[in-house]
Amino acid sequence: MAGLFLVTHGSRDRASWQFLQDLVAMTRCLAPGIPISGGCLEGQPQPLEVQLQTFCQPLPPNLPVAIAPIFCFQESIPTAIFPTP
Repeated sequence: MAGLFLVTHGSRDRASWQFLQDLVAMTRCLAPGIPISGGCLEGQPQPLEVQLQTFCQPLPPNLPVAIAPIFCFQESIPTAIFPTP
C-alpha cells in the first residue's frame, strides 16, 4: 500500500481549490483505505512542500507516497462527474 498526493497548479480563484478537493474525494471513493490528499503549487497559504509534509506527518514512517501531478482544466472534466454550480 502507498499514499497518494495529487498536485494541481492552483490559483487564487477558490474554484481551483474546490476542484482539487472534489477530485480528492472522488479518488478516495475509488480507492478506499488508501491515504489520499492533494495540494496546489499556487493559491494556498502554505507552500506545496508544507502541504505535502502535513499530509505525510500522520502516515507510517516507511509508507511510500506517490505524488501525481494533475494537468487539466476544470472545464476538461465531464460535468457528469463535477457538475458546474
